Amino acid sequence: MKKSPAKSKRLGRLATRDNLLEALGRVLVRDGFSAVGVNAVAREAGVDKVLIYRYFGGMQELLAAFGQRENLWPDLIELTAGDPTGFARLPARDKACLLARNFLQALRNRPVAREILAWELVERNELTSALGAARDRTALQILSMLQPSAGEDALKVDMEAAQAVLTAAASYLVLHCGRTMRFAGLEANGDDGWMRIGQTIDGMLLGLLSFA
Repeated sequence: MKKSPAKSKRLGRLATRDNLLEALGRVLVRDGFSAVGVNAVAREAGVDKVLIYRYFGGMQELLAAFGQRENLWPDLIELTAGDPTGFARLPARDKACLLARNFLQALRNRPVAREILAWELVERNELTSALGAARDRTALQILSMLQPSAGEDALKVDMEAAQAVLTAAASYLVLHCGRTMRFAGLEANGDDGWMRIGQTIDGMLLGLLSFA
């Protein structure tokens, strides 16, 4: 059965939008945030730049649409290894270590998020704002999940501040080592280096929570 002209046009429009969004992601990962622009994205997509204005209205709107895509930032399902209910029953110390390890791995698996984080350091735009909003939503969910399980004493540690410090440290290490594979003498060009980082984060958290 043939598609109607209207349906074919709509599908073509969606395909063009997706093509432009994918092209933006490729430019961002391959060339960095400084290379992102109307001409570069259109060239990567193999289309005339007028289509960016036709389908999105301009570069800021394209960035906003990209920021609304799923999986830009790890969510609670990923950070709890797909089992938020089981995670909620763990002791607070185990929760904190598991979240930290899963966050580190999730960020390593997200080259687009890493580039947006780097971009956020020098400029605020629709895309960096979208990442920040997703990060804040996840942080609030994590804080609610870090509450002690039934029978545990209340934590005496400022977990909001602890989470912010460790997240910032992990983010910077992933950003820096993604480019140079080395930081302060630490080699992070393979799983062994990142395992050392994960184990160190565990030790820091366990030491912190031992005073809780």
